[in-house]
Amino acid sequence: MKYKIYKMIKPEHLQKMVPDGYYMKQLDRVVLEEPDYSFKYSYDSMEEARQAIVADAVNSVCTDFCILPVVSIDYNGEVE
Repeated sequence: MKYKIYKMIKPEHLQKMVPDGYYMKQLDRVVLEEPDYSFKYSYDSMEEARQAIVADAVNSVCTDFCILPVVSIDYNGEVE
C-alpha cells in the first residue's frame, strides 16, 4: 500500500454559518489539495510520509496535512 500527502485548505466560499438554536455555528468544509513543493508522489509507509512532513516543517508553517492510503487495482483486478 502506498501513502500520499495532501494539504488541507478551507476555501472561504465553502464556509457556512447555520442556525443552531439561538446561536449560529460555523460549518468548516475542507478541500484536499496536492502540495506543490518538495514531497514525493507517494510513500511506502505512514511513518515515512510523516517524517517527510516533519523534515519540511520550515516550508510548511501554519499548514494542515492529511496522509491517506492509496490502493491501486490494475486491469487484471490485482491490488498493488
